[in-house]
This record gives sequence, structure tokens and C-alpha cells, in this order.
Amino acid sequence: MFKATILLVTLFVASAFGMEGIKECKYINAPLPMETSNSLCEKNPCTITNGASVETTTTFKTTASSSLKYNVDAYLGSFKIPIDFVPAEDQDACKGLTSGKCPVKDGDVVTHQIKLPVEAPMEATISMEAYVTDENKKALFCYRTQITVKN
Repeated sequence: MFKATILLVTLFVASAFGMEGIKECKYINAPLPMETSNSLCEKNPCTITNGASVETTTTFKTTASSSLKYNVDAYLGSFKIPIDFVPAEDQDACKGLTSGKCPVKDGDVVTHQIKLPVEAPMEATISMEAYVTDENKKALFCYRTQITVKN
């Protein structure tokens, strides 16, 4: 339940160039995406209600790869929460591409979309880093956002 909350929180970032508060990742070395938007927040930090569903759309440039993986890491302060926040069925980012398809070529511009429910066992404020990796586990983009889940 808590992992879905964090994954959804990642989905709360709006335009990488237009949304206030979006940051480069602290722990993953990758550029910001070209654009990111979500259905619940227009600026950071983001407050969401437990039980809501969040849809995030991210546009980014790729390297040549036959596969892409969607990842979310969550932090409470500097402590990484040791949970896989992306359900297995949503980790294959190729399935979530709304423009482009796998395999991707170097320099392709693709758009990925994901929709997840927010389910948390308690109210919490966390920092999240969302990113997609290629088949060599190289992060193609990464963004950091802070979210607060309220009941």
C-alpha cells in the first residue's frame, strides 16, 4: 500500500520547465525530462489525498535500447525507503509509451504515461525520485519531487 503511494507521488510532477519546485535528482545522475505533468498537482511540493488516483505523463529522449524500466525511489530525509514502489506490471516502461515504441533509437523522443492509485497506511511527507532506465540500467531522465499524503 505504501509503495503505491510513493509511486503515485512520483507522478505528481508537472512540466519540468514550468512547474515550481521540481528538482534534479539527488541520488540518480540523469537530466530532467523534457516535460512531466500529472493529474493532481501543478506545483511542488504536492499534497494529495489518500485513495486518489494519479496519472503522470513524461516526455524524454532515449538511448538505443530494446527495453525501458520505470523506477521510483522514495526517501524520508536521507533514508531510502527499502521498498520497490513500482508494481511489477508497471515497471516495463515500453508498455506505457503513448508516443514511440520499443526498441528505441538513440535520440528518440518518447512519451510515457502511468496511472496509479495512492494508498498509504499513514499520512507522510516524502521525497521521491522517478526515472526510466535503459537495458544497461542507465537513467535516461530523473526528477525529484516532494509529496505529502493526507487522509
